[in-house]
Order: sequence, then C-alpha cells, then structure tokens
Amino acid sequence: TPTFTPAQQVMANGPALADWPRSILDSDYDTNYPLIYPDTRFTLHYQPGTWPERNLAEAAALFNEGFDHIEETMGVEAAEPLDIYLAGTLFEYPNAHLRGLNRPTLRKLFILLDGSGDRADRLYLVTHELTHAVARATWGAPSSTMLSEGLATYTGRQALEDGGYLPYQQVCLAAYAAGEMRSMAAVERDWQQFEGHI
Repeated sequence: TPTFTPAQQVMANGPALADWPRSILDSDYDTNYPLIYPDTRFTLHYQPGTWPERNLAEAAALFNEGFDHIEETMGVEAAEPLDIYLAGTLFEYPNAHLRGLNRPTLRKLFILLDGSGDRADRLYLVTHELTHAVARATWGAPSSTMLSEGLATYTGRQALEDGGYLPYQQVCLAAYAAGEMRSMAAVERDWQQFEGHI
C-alpha cells in the first residue's frame, strides 16, 4: 500500500482535504512511487492501485511515442535515461494545479497520469512535459518562458490535432475574437502572466 502525503489544509468553502491522498514532489520518492518499470530511455515510477498500474502498457507506449516524436521534431537524441514519476492522484498542496513538473538537476520528471482525458490528451501531456526535459538536457536551460512553453506546446500539437482537437490556429483566433488572447509581450516580460500552457 502506498504512503501518500495528505494535504494539510482546508480549501475555502470546501471540505477538509487532510485524508485525501496526494502525490508528492519533494521527498521520499521510493515510498510514494514504489513500483518500477524500466525502459531504454526512461524508468517509470508509479503507485499501486492507480491508472498507471492498471494501464502500464499504455503508459509506457505513450512515453515511447512521445520520445520518438520529440527526437524527430527537434532533431536530437535523448541523452541519458530519465526517471519519470507517474502520479495517480493530484499533487500535494500547493501544487494540486500542476499536471507536470520537470526537475532537471535531479533528472526527474513528474506527471499526473490519472486516466483523465482521452488518449490524445494523455499523449499531448506526456509529449509536452517530456519536451521540457529533453530540451533542457540537449539544448540547455531555456532563455524565456515563451521559448520553453512554446516549444513544448508545439511538439505536443500533433497529438491533439491527430486526435480530432481543434487546430491551434482556430483556438487562437477564437480567443483573439473573444478578447481573451493574452499579450505575448506581457508574458515575455513577466512569466507569472503565462498562467499555464492551456
């Protein structure tokens, strides 16, 4: 049985979350992600009783497909094997909003893979987050949020559009027409204006 770290706070106007299992990002990885699946370019670490355990073949296939697409698109080869931690539950407070986090100095990538969405959505997420890790390992630290997130969004694009999602240009035109398009100059000046790749 995994030992998840519970959130120790109460959400405003919501239930206490002290007993809701959360996945960790900072320590005790072997306890929180005790199951291991080794592959040539990565090692998956995951939790018992979660979507990755029940769908391990699909999870491994998503990462291999993501790596193949990234290497072809970027013209690079993944340098050394990456440790990938598959969270089957939301990350602990204050990171419950994250779907992925790259820890380049530790060679660790954390991804929320709980079975939500369809295969195209999961492949997009995996490709997006893997891009951060591969780009950092092969090209070095990004010089801006726009370059880092732009590249990761670009490499994941094919998964969504092949899966029947609206093309990026249509989404951007709709956001612009609705007055919701974020200023790219503002994002470039202040990374906190980015508010996530979605």
